[in-house]
Amino acid sequence: MMMKKKSAMASAAAITMAAVLLTGCGGSSSENAENAVPVMTVAQINSAESLGADNLYTGVVEAQETWSAEKKEDYKVEEKYVSVGDEVTKGQPLFRYDVTKMEEDQAQAEIDLEKLNNEMITLESTREELDKQLKKAQESDKADLNIRIQENELAIKQKDLEIRAKEVEIRKIKREQEGATVVSGIDGVVRKMDNNGSDESSGSDSNAYVTIVKNGAMKIKGTISEQNIGSIAVGSPMVIRSRVDDQTWYGSVSEINTNSTVDSSAGGYMMYGSGDSGSSKYHFYVLPENGEGLMIGQHVYLNVDDGTGGFEDPTAEGVWIPSYYTVQKEDGSVFVWKADEKGKLRRQSIEIEEYPELGKVEVLNGLSESDAIAYPDDSMTEGQPVYYGEHEVGFAGEMEMEAAMIE
Repeated sequence: MMMKKKSAMASAAAITMAAVLLTGCGGSSSENAENAVPVMTVAQINSAESLGADNLYTGVVEAQETWSAEKKEDYKVEEKYVSVGDEVTKGQPLFRYDVTKMEEDQAQAEIDLEKLNNEMITLESTREELDKQLKKAQESDKADLNIRIQENELAIKQKDLEIRAKEVEIRKIKREQEGATVVSGIDGVVRKMDNNGSDESSGSDSNAYVTIVKNGAMKIKGTISEQNIGSIAVGSPMVIRSRVDDQTWYGSVSEINTNSTVDSSAGGYMMYGSGDSGSSKYHFYVLPENGEGLMIGQHVYLNVDDGTGGFEDPTAEGVWIPSYYTVQKEDGSVFVWKADEKGKLRRQSIEIEEYPELGKVEVLNGLSESDAIAYPDDSMTEGQPVYYGEHEVGFAGEMEMEAAMIE
């Protein structure tokens, strides 16, 4: 049976749907009555669901594994051995730095180190001289000599730190010379080299000088709103559809990243059931069972696989309502808030069969498509007036979102 306590996610979805349904609606005279409750027919609710809750999301194909290397800003590239599109193997040379500046930097660092060592010798000599003076000094002069000795000790410690830092710098420059030739860390294909190509879709650092994507293995990065995030889980079966033809692939959700939100201005648009455009959005990832025909960077549609491919409605027959319209009483029976023939609110007992994976229930008895019901609220009482709205939702908003997704 349905849980009496509705989740915050279901409440948010219901409020969103109510707002959509009542937009542009013409109300009856009861609309202005005190405590009037908005109601919609079951047919209207399901119509809104078919327009706005198909859970169809946009996604982009990425490589499961990428490897990249940034260019050292202070050094020039002497030679490039590969180009965008080339297949490479792990350890294969990709490009080589001009070591001239490295050699110059090393020479200068060694001069600086020699200077620091000479300064250290001077400080240590000064310390020895101060110790000799302290032994021969009168009591009246010892205080001043002790202060000079302490200052000298601090100077020696500081110089020692500078020497060690310079030695680390020299070792780093030598390692850079040894690694002047940059090699690939994985087997794969060159996706970006210098400023040519693009690694935007590979999920790697956009500042990378070279990006390699691993051969074969791919994943789909989708975007989902906070209202709809409860409709998927790790392991959920998904349908992947091409945006340009009838090709389809199948896979499952491998990860849902709720630790960071998506900047919608960066292109993470959704359509149909994507929720409020102002709500937070998150990335999720789908692993295709067989990625043959998919390409890195390809834009696709994603939807939960309900066994029909996501485009045949399993709720087409019978009376169905979203589960969040139902209320369970302590004895386990279920009711909805229904408008009676006098325009008043009353409890209507119903018999249902639950389908949690769809977020809906099938009403077996007690409700028809023409009955009007209200989203339940603890403040509702029988006898409250209701007002109706004529469902007038169009496709304009969806068309705008679709246009925004097309690059």
